Amino acid sequence: MKQLLKQIYNERRSNAFLWIELLLVFVVLWYIVDLVYVTLHIYYQPMGFNIENTYVLRMNRLTDKSTDFNPELTVKDDMAAFKGNSRTFVPSSGGRICLYLSKQYSI
Repeated sequence: MKQLLKQIYNERRSNAFLWIELLLVFVVLWYIVDLVYVTLHIYYQPMGFNIENTYVLRMNRLTDKSTDFNPELTVKDDMAAFKGNSRTFVPSSGGRICLYLSKQYSI
């Protein structure tokens, strides 16, 4: 036992460097873990609005090769027909339609 204590005492400088290295690694890893934890915690917090029963609709014009194409209809006519039929597609909408090209966030 006396020999082990003497060896530890003689190698105290090496042991001090090991303890400093361990402390440095601990601090760096603690910083990384804290940064990742805070980032993920903020990412998964609610956005502050409810998007239940919210739909993303993508509409395109029909080409002249389509059988349903009518060259006499304009975009205004299409939007008026969509607003009139929106209650049929989404009964719970109550007539509310989102603005043109608006989206809360990407899915």
